Amino acid sequence: MAITNFLMTVIGVGAVVLLLRSDVKQSANIFKRNMKQIRTWIEEESSATASKRSIQGSKQGIIGCRSCVVEAVQRANQRCSQDRACKTQKY
Repeated sequence: MAITNFLMTVIGVGAVVLLLRSDVKQSANIFKRNMKQIRTWIEEESSATASKRSIQGSKQGIIGCRSCVVEAVQRANQRCSQDRACKTQKY
């Protein structure tokens, strides 16, 4: 009787471990797939935002890469600081 109970317990625990092991693998694969999809969505959104910013910048007369925009802002700040009557704030 004791041996039968022990064997049934070992078989039951083994079955649970096998089921949980495959379930964990499936969950990990689904999680990886979801993370890849979320990453592509974020990249698409950031590229759309960047293109939107470049369009807005070109409407304001600022065209180019980030360093070009930084240079334009620095030049504007220099002009502003040289003009004592300028009431605008620095960027």
